[in-house]
Amino acid sequence: MEAIYPSLKDKNVVVVGTGGIGGTIVKDFLEQDSRVFALDKNMDVLNKLYDLSDKNNKLNIYQIDVTDHKNYEKLLKELGNSNKPIKSFIHTVGIGESTPMGKTTHKTGEDLFGLNVLSFINGVNTIQKYMEKSSSITVISSINAYRSEYGMGVYDSTKAALLQYSKTAAADLGEKGIRVNSVAPGYIRTPQTVEELKNTASKKKIENATVLRRIGEPEDISPVVVALASDDFGFITGTCIEISGGLALTQYPPIEKQKNL
Repeated sequence: MEAIYPSLKDKNVVVVGTGGIGGTIVKDFLEQDSRVFALDKNMDVLNKLYDLSDKNNKLNIYQIDVTDHKNYEKLLKELGNSNKPIKSFIHTVGIGESTPMGKTTHKTGEDLFGLNVLSFINGVNTIQKYMEKSSSITVISSINAYRSEYGMGVYDSTKAALLQYSKTAAADLGEKGIRVNSVAPGYIRTPQTVEELKNTASKKKIENATVLRRIGEPEDISPVVVALASDDFGFITGTCIEISGGLALTQYPPIEKQKNL
């Protein structure tokens, strides 16, 4: 990341979810000389950050299951009380799972909404009490929040819920000077998508549906998240920024191809 934002230097930033996009966000905030509190359930993911913590005493690592709402709230309160004020709260946690119509179980719905949505709602409800004026909250949603995908109805709904909740939270917290925004990635290379991308046909299909003709990387998302946390972007709130490379921007074949349809 090349841009440097002086307003983030020595500021306290909480990043929830450190695999894939979240891990890159952690690294980019450290480049801003921010004090970063990285939270994740997966110890294997956190272990990858320990090398950074050895080199940077501004990185603090915590293992937590964000669906364990009682302990998650307790940890956020401890972080808030010890490190107040919090400059930025970044929520990247989420899972995607195919849920074909008629085959979706009640538990699957509960699991997806519990992790993807309720953990964000509970996190915001707690952390906002410790945030300074001119601070920000950013959640990773998806372009699936406003476009459908076959067999992904529950996942799509969770991402739509995140988008809408972030807008309402922006209205509720504006008086306190807390900005709330969402980011909507397209298809990004992460630990969750890497297996599918090994399939040449699947990879080509995604690239062909993307205007920029490539798969997105976590490095395409993180700079936008970091920028939104800075005072340079201090008049942006209640907004969803799409970062998709133009995925599915063109819904129909080019004119020359339509002649043969």
